[in-house]
Amino acid sequence: MRKVQRKLRLGEFESAIALLRAAREVWPENDCFGSSNMAPEEEFLALREIFFAELGGDS
Repeated sequence: MRKVQRKLRLGEFESAIALLRAAREVWPENDCFGSSNMAPEEEFLALREIFFAELGGDS
């Protein structure tokens, strides 16, 4: 999550989306990175939540 957030905050949107989707494939259990068939609007909202989340560390 921190890497996705960092990329979003640096404006590296394509990389952030690719990283989120890759994480979704690697860790599909519990949909912690979203479901594999989520709509683009849902994916945008998930990325927005990650962007604004207080994750601690060097976000």
